[in-house]
Amino acid sequence: MFFLSACAQVPKESVELSVTVGRDLAEVHRAHRELAIEYFDCVKKDINEFIDEVYRPYMIQKTMADFRLLQRIQRAVERGDETRAFNIMKLFVSLLSEQIENYRKELLQNISKQESEVLLAIDDSYQKIQNANAIVAGHLASIRKVHDTQAELLSRTKLEGLREEIAGRAGEFSDKISEIILKARKANETIDKVEDRMKAIKELAAELKNASWGK
Repeated sequence: MFFLSACAQVPKESVELSVTVGRDLAEVHRAHRELAIEYFDCVKKDINEFIDEVYRPYMIQKTMADFRLLQRIQRAVERGDETRAFNIMKLFVSLLSEQIENYRKELLQNISKQESEVLLAIDDSYQKIQNANAIVAGHLASIRKVHDTQAELLSRTKLEGLREEIAGRAGEFSDKISEIILKARKANETIDKVEDRMKAIKELAAELKNASWGK
């Protein structure tokens, strides 16, 4: 006897669609990832431009005043100590560059951390979707294979309508079982009642087993 649930009527297109969805998901994943990378590259570019065009000039002006750079250089020149003037300027540039680059590094590290977290979240989300789709595709393909095998065997025995009848009766059996279980769950039943439910299920199973198919 062939036992097939009514929900297992899987068109071949469904299997093909599921496989196609898997391929499309991979492409969308790649595009989504590239879009995120492009976005963060743009953010990094903006940060670098801000550092070079806004923050650096501001820091030069501010630290020159704080460091009293011009006064120190002027005093060294007045004393004829050009070496000292050069060293003062060199120290100023070194300290300023270090401060600016540390600030740049801090900002870019924060952005890179966010980028890694976003890419990880994207990869994780798409992997979960791919895994779920693979399970569905495998399940559909498996059901379809059984379905096709049954169709071939039934065709050979000239019982074309039998599969539909089996599916219909199996679905009816499943509905009755569900109804019995639902009633049992709703009530706080005694042992006798539970046994009655079990007996009813057994009778339904026997009815399905002993049914005359294809008549």
